[in-house]
Amino acid sequence: MNHAAPKIVGNTLSEPPHLWQPPPERLRVLVLIPGTVHEFHDLYGRWLGEAVQALGATVTVCTVDAVPPGGYELCLIANISEVLDHAGTDGRSLLSRVCLQCESTVALTWDCVRTNEYRRGLEHCRALGIRRVLDLGYAEQGEPVQKQGFRYDFVFDGLLKSQTQLQHVADPGPERTIPWAFVGLNQPRWVALAHQLVKEFDPGGFIYLPEVSALKKPGAPHLGPRQLLKVLERTQFYVWCSHHEHFSMELLRFKSAWMAGCVPIKVVGDRDQLPAHLPFADLVVRESHVAEMLNCLDFQESWQTFAAEYLRFPRLEDEIRRWLTTCGFVQPSTVHGNGPASSLKRVA
Repeated sequence: MNHAAPKIVGNTLSEPPHLWQPPPERLRVLVLIPGTVHEFHDLYGRWLGEAVQALGATVTVCTVDAVPPGGYELCLIANISEVLDHAGTDGRSLLSRVCLQCESTVALTWDCVRTNEYRRGLEHCRALGIRRVLDLGYAEQGEPVQKQGFRYDFVFDGLLKSQTQLQHVADPGPERTIPWAFVGLNQPRWVALAHQLVKEFDPGGFIYLPEVSALKKPGAPHLGPRQLLKVLERTQFYVWCSHHEHFSMELLRFKSAWMAGCVPIKVVGDRDQLPAHLPFADLVVRESHVAEMLNCLDFQESWQTFAAEYLRFPRLEDEIRRWLTTCGFVQPSTVHGNGPASSLKRVA
């Protein structure tokens, strides 16, 4: 069954939004993305829009200052802090008006919930009366969110159907001349890890460690999704570590590796405590053993193992359907097995 792509709206609000009106039978979903602040969060918002669209909902993906007039049953906000940063000083008032157009509003996250940045997002949610958080990830992390008085929901961040059908899934190809890529920031820990990879694994890697700067600053030296994809499509192993002290799988990096056909290697501290039953545990490596492990890995074999594990997990569309049904946004599906997805219909 083919589905139209989510409607992407520009950055100009042509008329004031109307208050919420009684909705039609089919679920209407608004996905708010930052716009110009963080392209990776924009990309993830569009992936989520694709997941909901594939289930039969009517989906609009746009920035907070470009929301078309009319009503929505559900608004999903892809990183509320950056959505507000994009809109500038009017951000909170704009988002407040958008919330009036929506029957329910949910803040999305795919980041670590223990960081100062995430706590800032919860403060925005509280000020705007948004009380529900949906976490897309590989392991639940709801306790800090629930202690703040928010409703926390978790869905596994599986692949979209379209992502399971990429040409390189079966064979990532031999034309990968970059043995490893390491993308991060110019900080002592990152520099030391890059030095280890050059000396103890292979000197022919790709290193991109710019100075720390704001993502929204014009000319900021950060690789966007398209530039990173071009690098990773020529790379065998994509290596990184977190920029903060908390454990986080950083699933956007895993998805980037998948989209490019390279193997992700998540580096953690030697003393970090890891969650039990962690997906892709064989690709999570202690810092002092990274080069040693990479010297033992065969790229083609590692890719096939990674792909097989990723494909075993539920698809993102199925996880989103489960969440929408559990929360009462839509009626339970009458479709079973591998049959076609029926249109999502709101609960009256």
